Amino acid sequence: MLPAARRSGAFSLKRENGAAPLAYLQRLLANRRQFRRLETKEHTMKSFGTVNSIDLEHGRGSIKPETGGENLPFERSAFAFDIKVNPPKTGQRLSYEVGTKDSKPVALNLQTI
Repeated sequence: MLPAARRSGAFSLKRENGAAPLAYLQRLLANRRQFRRLETKEHTMKSFGTVNSIDLEHGRGSIKPETGGENLPFERSAFAFDIKVNPPKTGQRLSYEVGTKDSKPVALNLQTI
């Protein structure tokens, strides 16, 4: 049977067996079933736009958002597919996510629709 303090929901760092509070917390943290690491995921919204310009030699270009606003630059690494096999064309509609590079907005995770 649990002691009265534990039954009432009170929390104490001092254990009944005299173990130091630090050792007790370390044992608790070691048990991953009780303490799972919370991961925060940044939720991004997919946007749509058309390719405004593209330079396949340098792997750079820009996309014009359908919602308006300034054109967003992108690089070859932002594509979810190989642009050498299936290069995007000017005017092609793509989906993308907005990210930042050097504190400026850029298009990331570009995908064909």
